[in-house]
Amino acid sequence: MKNLIIKYLVILILPLSGEITFSQNPIDPGDPPNNKDIPGFYKSRLSDIKAEIAGLKIGKAEVIASTPGGLPLYAVYYGQKDDFQSQANYNSALGAGNAAYYAKKDSCTKPVVYFVGPVHGSEGKE
Repeated sequence: MKNLIIKYLVILILPLSGEITFSQNPIDPGDPPNNKDIPGFYKSRLSDIKAEIAGLKIGKAEVIASTPGGLPLYAVYYGQKDDFQSQANYNSALGAGNAAYYAKKDSCTKPVVYFVGPVHGSEGKE
């Protein structure tokens, strides 16, 4: 199998609630105890996210939207984006029966990796 070289990468970082958010929510009676051995890379506080964005050495961070609570939604871009000559969003292109309306790709098109998660990560408050 050929080695995959990622030439364009987008990472979205979404803070989900207030500054007092943590990676584990309070448990309900009868639930097993929360894991106490959480890896250091699993960050969920807004201050952790802001520090990671401020400390970027490679890539470009951009606020692309705001949550309903007014918190920033960050995208971090790595590499140069290909021009796919989009004429429609993905759903419209498929509805028209031609995905090329969304993105015209060929064998020279760079792979794109898109990470989303955890979608419902830290919604509770301490």
